Amino acid sequence: MYAQRYPLWLGITCPKRISQICGRLTKLISNRLSFTTNVRLLFTPLFGDRTVIGRLIGFVTRIGFIIFGFLFVGFLSLITISLPLLWLALPFVLIDELGVTFTIITYLLVFFWYLYTHKDKPIKKIDTFTKKSFRPSALKIANLIISYRKKGIERLLQEQKIIDVFDETELTSKNFNQRLIETEKVKLTNLFRTSFEYAKSQKVMYVEMEHILLGYVKNISGVEQFFNSFGTTLETLEQAVQWQVEKRKELETAYFWQEDYTMPPMGGFGHGMTGRVTPYLDQISTDFTKLAGSGLVKNIIERKTEIDEIARALGGSNKNIMILGEAGSGKTSLIKRLAYEIMRGTEYTTLKNKRIVHLESGGIISGARTAGDIAQTLRKALDEVRNSGDIILFIDEIHNLAKSLSGETSGLSSVFAILEPHLSSHTLQFIGATTIENYRKYIEPYESFARLFDIVEIPETNFAETMQILKYIARDLENKFDINITYPALKTTIDLSKKLVRERVFPDKAVSILTQTCDLTVGKRKY
Repeated sequence: MYAQRYPLWLGITCPKRISQICGRLTKLISNRLSFTTNVRLLFTPLFGDRTVIGRLIGFVTRIGFIIFGFLFVGFLSLITISLPLLWLALPFVLIDELGVTFTIITYLLVFFWYLYTHKDKPIKKIDTFTKKSFRPSALKIANLIISYRKKGIERLLQEQKIIDVFDETELTSKNFNQRLIETEKVKLTNLFRTSFEYAKSQKVMYVEMEHILLGYVKNISGVEQFFNSFGTTLETLEQAVQWQVEKRKELETAYFWQEDYTMPPMGGFGHGMTGRVTPYLDQISTDFTKLAGSGLVKNIIERKTEIDEIARALGGSNKNIMILGEAGSGKTSLIKRLAYEIMRGTEYTTLKNKRIVHLESGGIISGARTAGDIAQTLRKALDEVRNSGDIILFIDEIHNLAKSLSGETSGLSSVFAILEPHLSSHTLQFIGATTIENYRKYIEPYESFARLFDIVEIPETNFAETMQILKYIARDLENKFDINITYPALKTTIDLSKKLVRERVFPDKAVSILTQTCDLTVGKRKY
């Protein structure tokens, strides 16, 4: 099948892929060099220095970036155009320089490499139902199951991908495999359609070997009773398969030269070089965008609804947000995730080139003897934030600023009085976070201050959201401790934390239990 498509790949597909890869590289480097950003901000001073000398230095610096960027991006653009043409002209060049025999040998080697890399690649991605979107190896076993059911299932169970799925599901009993082979009440006519629907629902590109397994067991008569007899469920197997194909999909789309790589939004943090330096603020805060740039913020794709709501609110008319949620609901993690989005390039234009800086309320209060000391510390930090112009200030546990040194609320309302004019005049963007209880007790009584905020409530994560977060964390724990964490183990973690831990909420309590369990397991293994 692929041998017949080799000329098409050689003459059309391959030049297009070369052009696509070079084009991606050009865009990514152009974004990194801030070429278009510096063109747009040519007369904007660097780091807010609006003096004559500052403007002159900024203009010369941006001109330098533009010239360098123009030459480099122009060179890459030339490569993007010329490499596909060079590929098409390569056989004629080889014939002229090295002769016909060497050229034939070269393209035979390319042909064998092509067959090797495409031997298990479907012709078509998943769209409408067609066998062309099945991986050839999966399609071969599916046909074997249709023709010789028992032989096909035996062959399927020998596949490493299926063995891995059973490990993830804790279905490692030989008795399970034997029962699966011997069960004859299976509606095989639905095998292809059911396998395809599983793959489509899991949003993968092709029908994989694991989907053939799901398509088969789904059509077993009395499938739930079948799985119940082994102390598990069909849903557990389905979720284990989804976890496995998700991990594989992530590896197949991680780099720009991979076919299904998705380009990030252009214009990540700091490319405009417009914000001023903040030496005092830097001493008493943590820059979440810098943490994200250093790879210290996890890319957990969850709670997107809440992140979108926060991003839209920051770009609205108010621009001040109060995040309310119980301790452990993930308020700070959401802001870190937003910082990650800004760092890589965000779809929200109002957040481009912004820094999210975490000013801890405990750090403001630490060492202060009076409310005046706290007010002075906060005033200095706010001055730098306002002058910088590119900072979104985040204060977690903001209710602590309303407590006096003796634990009463009177006496530190002056701290809110310092914040109030900045927030009401929109000279800075501000995010506060606290629990609903503390908001009502410490902040809501100050009506003039409280009404400056748009409220965003962060609920406790549900089962599905908590599971997605645990899946991501489990990968790090598996690499760190050299262990295997199964899907049932994650499910049990959620179930037990729901029953046993009352004083905390999801996802925090589930993450804590999973991490502690791994620590204890590894500790016992060492001793």
